[in-house]
Amino acid sequence: MVLFMGERLSTGMEGLDEILDGGLIRDNCFLISGSAGTGKTIFGSFILSNASENGYNTLLINLDEDLKVTKKNFENFSLNEEDVNFSDLSPTGRFFEKSDMYQQFGETDGTEISSQLNKKIKESIEKHNPDLLLLDSATLIESLCGNKYRFRRQILSLISYIKNKEICTILTAQASTSQDNILEFLVDGVIKLRFQNDIRKLSVTKYRNSDFKPGWHTYTIQNDGLNVYPQISKKHSPNQSKNTYKDPTDSEYETLSFGIPELDKLTGGGIGKTTSTIITGSSGIGKTTLNTQLLTEAAQKGEKATIILLEEHPETLLQRTKQTNIPLKQMIEQNKITLKPILPHENQDLTADIFAHTIKKDIKENNTQNIMIDGINGYQHIIQDDKNLQQLIKLVNYLKTKNTTITLTNATKKLTGDLEITEKQVTNIADNIILLRYIETDGELKRTCAVIKKRTSDFEKTLREYKITKNGIKVGKPLKNLKGTLTGIPEKNR
Repeated sequence: MVLFMGERLSTGMEGLDEILDGGLIRDNCFLISGSAGTGKTIFGSFILSNASENGYNTLLINLDEDLKVTKKNFENFSLNEEDVNFSDLSPTGRFFEKSDMYQQFGETDGTEISSQLNKKIKESIEKHNPDLLLLDSATLIESLCGNKYRFRRQILSLISYIKNKEICTILTAQASTSQDNILEFLVDGVIKLRFQNDIRKLSVTKYRNSDFKPGWHTYTIQNDGLNVYPQISKKHSPNQSKNTYKDPTDSEYETLSFGIPELDKLTGGGIGKTTSTIITGSSGIGKTTLNTQLLTEAAQKGEKATIILLEEHPETLLQRTKQTNIPLKQMIEQNKITLKPILPHENQDLTADIFAHTIKKDIKENNTQNIMIDGINGYQHIIQDDKNLQQLIKLVNYLKTKNTTITLTNATKKLTGDLEITEKQVTNIADNIILLRYIETDGELKRTCAVIKKRTSDFEKTLREYKITKNGIKVGKPLKNLKGTLTGIPEKNR
């Protein structure tokens, strides 16, 4: 792994480097703050381990936690401990064992100890001359100083000394509720960690002389390590010129065909590539089946697709497509379509950032051209984020910038009656909307389909009956002899 990128120091975590616009500036001082249990020391240890593995001299000065605990973290996460220099100045370490000042002290004694501690820190730095320093944690220095004025003077002196030696430094500290946070004012960059409702998030709130991604980004600490999942930025808005009106007879206008002539005619020549389409309708009407038909047809023509299942098991979909003669299983066996089930009972801590990362990784590794998210209702249920629909809109816009075609299913509540397409926010996602609708005629329920919206071309303004049969999806002629079909209870024209 490349450590230095220009004047940047890689954190060893791709997601964090992305948030920091390439990593840490080499001679800057950074603060990682958070409450107990958020993983401040683990973050610093991961960055330190990555640097040492790449041949850089690293030093961890331990002021707070027992060094045995710190080293245990290295062992638990298989981090490189051998090449990291350790200096134990914690209350259980050698410095305090040898000092007769480690006692119940007042303000004066605390100041004396903090000065002595500062001296020991500088001695450790002189001894090891590190490229990267982790000081864990600055909270102890603040406690020993006794007041903000002494702490500001002492920590400023220490930071100036370290920066003069051109050392990249990471300080950890307990999160402060005070608006007058001295450390945040003095350092060059601030990374805040929080752990609420079993979800871990980080935010960069300051980075001198550098751009960075704002907002709260998901991170996880698991047996396989520490992973950071950046939010999709608002910058990732598709070029609006891509979605301007185009004549479907234009040779530059590329579409995905359903493989059903009547349906392609209804949609004005098929679904435009690199657009977003919502297939909406009530439960059981065939939204997923129609969507799968589109992606399977594209796969047979050489385009790779991934189907994200949020509401049903893969076995159920495979069984249904087998019964309707849609060759989904064959496309999977030929590695042209991938099924990715993300079900609620198996992913209780899923955030929008992790979900987006799953899709971004799939596109990068498999050159996926078409993505199906089945469905929007499942996404809202499973994603543990406020404003999750806004996150979905940002994801869809991002995917368009990657020349990906996105299709989504959306379940409406009403079987018949007043027309219900989607929620207002959901409609904003779509370049195209296909409505599937039950109507009742002569005492019989029939499936119908219509195009409600298409940004890239004109389309047929009619309803057609469609059937799901053992020989596939069959679409009939326009229903011109009926009126009021969108109410679900049409009348025959006289």
